[in-house]
Amino acid sequence: PDAILNAFHSARQLNIGNKKTIVCVLLDEVGLAEESPHLPLKVLHRELEDLRGIACVGISNWALDAAKMSRCVTLYRPPPTVTDLCVTAEGMVASGNLKGYLRSLSEAFFEIYRTQKRNDFWGNREFYSIVRVINAELKELAAAGKGATVEPQLLMKAVQRNFGGRPSQELDECIDEFFDRIGMEFDDVERFPTPALIRQNLGEPDARHLMLLTKSNAALRLLFESGLLDHGRAEVMFGSTFPNDQSDICVAMNLQRIKGFMQQPISLVMVHCDSLYESLYDLLNQHYMEYAGQRYVRISHGSKAKQCPIHKLFRVIVITEINDAYYRLAPPLLNRFEKQIFLRRDLMERGDEALLSRLRRFWGALAE
Repeated sequence: PDAILNAFHSARQLNIGNKKTIVCVLLDEVGLAEESPHLPLKVLHRELEDLRGIACVGISNWALDAAKMSRCVTLYRPPPTVTDLCVTAEGMVASGNLKGYLRSLSEAFFEIYRTQKRNDFWGNREFYSIVRVINAELKELAAAGKGATVEPQLLMKAVQRNFGGRPSQELDECIDEFFDRIGMEFDDVERFPTPALIRQNLGEPDARHLMLLTKSNAALRLLFESGLLDHGRAEVMFGSTFPNDQSDICVAMNLQRIKGFMQQPISLVMVHCDSLYESLYDLLNQHYMEYAGQRYVRISHGSKAKQCPIHKLFRVIVITEINDAYYRLAPPLLNRFEKQIFLRRDLMERGDEALLSRLRRFWGALAE
């Protein structure tokens, strides 16, 4: 509540004596604040009753309660239609070869989005990212003097990269939907293993940040064991659920550490850092600005925000439990990441799988 009150107070201070400027309080992802146990939005009622010369805009992925909605003008934007998706994608595409596939890609995504088992686990960013991945690959092929056409292997890579994080059956349904809409066969198309998908993500400077779904934090060890990350070019940050570790002072200290990491070409692995994500939404959303060759991103804490320098090769890897991603984490956070399930079995070879199967049969017989 104090952070919201401070934001309104600061806005009114800026508005004193300045009649030519409209000062606005922007509450981004305000719907997430309703889930906080501290009920920070309870102070909005009084503030919205009398704005005293300033403006207020709230952006939310879902409706707030009636007491707040009745105090403002509500603009509702429904989910984009197939035509909306297609028009947006056309503005992102440079290759004429890809433009012929945009309608089919839009229809496939629209059907997947409508029928997914957890609402908004995959969002619009998945669609825009799949278009970006294919477009970037076609630009590279064209620059190398090769045929810039959408091949089945390229489509498989794009779908696996952007529609991961769910059980393999749901990924199979996504692959089937995209290939069927475009009219391609995929029976003989090679599928990429999870480590290869992670390596591709980390090797692309413009790719989305990465979220690894795992069990008992196994992915943290696997990243270094498999050689996907090197200790010399990675930092690991552990969060905590203890109340004192989630105080404003601790959050500010951790954000200061992140600001230092951001200026280096490294990967930052974050584990149980739930208290920090809301301050990093612009970073996770890749909402960068560039000035004199230096890239900047906004880092916020409470009612304060600051543009901080960030290296173009800096990456964030969030490790979370599978159940947390499925049932607890908010969709706006999930949608900002390229997601993959990363478990020990993803590094197993065929001989290891046979041994594991024998061990399971042995322990099953022993238990009986």
